[in-house]
Amino acid sequence: MASWFQLCSGAQAWCHLPCQADLQRKVDALEASLLAYDTRLQEMQWQIEELTRQVSDLRVASAHASDECRREVGDADKETTKTAPAKVKKEQKKETTKIAPAKAKKEPKKEATKIAPAKAKKEPKKESKATMKNNAQAKTKKGAKKPTREQGSESGFNDGPLRLAWASAELQGWRKSMEDSRIVLPQATTCSNLNGVAWEQVAIFGVLDGHGGAQVARFCSKRLPEELVKFPISDGPHQGTELAEALRGAFSRIQQMLEGGQHVDELEQLANPPSPNSARFAKLLPLGDSQAVPGGSTACICCITETQIITANLGDSRAVLCRGGRAIPLTKDQKPENAAEKQRIEAAGGWVTWRSGQWRVNGDLNLSRALGDLEYKGLISAIPDITIHDRSPEDEFLVLGSDGIFNVKTDQEVVDAFRRSEQLLEDAETLLKNCVPGGDNVSVSVVCLN
Repeated sequence: MASWFQLCSGAQAWCHLPCQADLQRKVDALEASLLAYDTRLQEMQWQIEELTRQVSDLRVASAHASDECRREVGDADKETTKTAPAKVKKEQKKETTKIAPAKAKKEPKKEATKIAPAKAKKEPKKESKATMKNNAQAKTKKGAKKPTREQGSESGFNDGPLRLAWASAELQGWRKSMEDSRIVLPQATTCSNLNGVAWEQVAIFGVLDGHGGAQVARFCSKRLPEELVKFPISDGPHQGTELAEALRGAFSRIQQMLEGGQHVDELEQLANPPSPNSARFAKLLPLGDSQAVPGGSTACICCITETQIITANLGDSRAVLCRGGRAIPLTKDQKPENAAEKQRIEAAGGWVTWRSGQWRVNGDLNLSRALGDLEYKGLISAIPDITIHDRSPEDEFLVLGSDGIFNVKTDQEVVDAFRRSEQLLEDAETLLKNCVPGGDNVSVSVVCLN
């Protein structure tokens, strides 16, 4: 026969069963609501991305419309200038017939003796000052309304082992200064200190998008290839893996050079004059301090061999491969809103917040990985994502570009801009001009693989 204690404990357990079931139902309901909120948040993010794309498309359309309006106005002005002389001649004939001959002879003498000399000497001076002011105002207005279209471009054909045709261009656009930089080495033999003969069959192309000044992007475009070719590679089946390790090591060395402080003078010379960071350069801390070098840069680097394309990426510049007419992304944008990146940043003591239309690290930088950015040491990673892609007979060309292009155009639209191209450089320059309404510096390199 059961004891009184056993009966009471059994009754108590029986009473708790409904309570536990209710709690479980509440937990399930909360989890369902959280899942619904997550899906809603994703939908809102997709809507925001779609709206930004629509805004960029509208900017491009408005730019084209304004260009057409200017052309129409110019054509109308030409027509008016053609018809105007005939009317003037007719009016002059009518006036000459109405004016009496006597007045025409007497009045010029009086005006010439009394009025004409004084006005002839004084009026030109007044008009010249006025025209100078008007011209200066017109120039300042034009400079304020139009983007800076200073453009650097180059193209060529490498008759070496890889036989690559390429074109590369950049455009400052609406920004006050140019902070993009490029690496164009159709043959790595142009670098010094090659570690092995195998480097002679490697091409190196890259796009670097600076922020906080141009100094880090320019420093990396100069130094990174030199550090890269110091690593040994072979000509065997493991060449792709060895190139991946070489890229990882070169990125690490560049970051160490920026952190060490020994290249401060070189970085200051590479900054845009006058640099927005000139005051920070003037107040540099002692060598070795992590705050010695301001600014940072993305880095998207591709090493091309006869059989593979090895890509290392930091930030939001992109490499896109055209394979059979389709855009194949070789990189992924490294942004603070990415789940893995956000978790890493928060674990290191930082935070990710929405500001000025973008997710930003500590409310400022809209990248999660970059070279430099020493004020975010521990939060912004300099370890690149590296991918190895085997080349295919269907591969047509490779495009590397800064985010100024891909904020306006999709990967497929960029690929379509170069398909069946006979003038790579002209098409590259046209693409950059179409992306100027996005408001950023724009840079692109195109490499034909066939």
